[in-house]
Amino acid sequence: MDLGKGLYRTVTRLKRKYPTLKVLLGLGGDKDIETGEDAKDLPNKYLELLENPVGRTHFIKTVYSLVKTYGFDGLDVAWQFPKNKPKKVHSGLGSVWKGFKKVFSGDHIVDEKSEEHKEQFTALLRDVKNEFRPDSLLLSTTVLPNVNSTRELVLFKQF
Repeated sequence: MDLGKGLYRTVTRLKRKYPTLKVLLGLGGDKDIETGEDAKDLPNKYLELLENPVGRTHFIKTVYSLVKTYGFDGLDVAWQFPKNKPKKVHSGLGSVWKGFKKVFSGDHIVDEKSEEHKEQFTALLRDVKNEFRPDSLLLSTTVLPNVNSTRELVLFKQF
């Protein structure tokens, strides 16, 4: 966290020198949550946030306050979401090999409630956008690809 260190204001003051510069508060990133074997019992703070309507409301108000207080032009949500591995299109031989590997390794699903979380994530972004709209603040997000599906894209277009 920057609070108390003054870096947020230092960065946003660059807009004085470069008036067309847009500076977004970044939240998340691939290294922001614990993953792998060491993280089995650790909660994913972002999934917990999505599942908690009161927490989402508090999050939106807090983010809005931070953006306005420090002079950011908006928010970049870099949660690397959704976490499930993208489905790949395989050639004939690749499909056979993948099927053979599944016999021994099974399917690896990172988020059992991914469909529910996608809906909640879309709703969160819609609510942030609605909070930001009166002040013309920007909102961007990182969306992981899923090469076999356009369904995820449709969800994000709705907000």
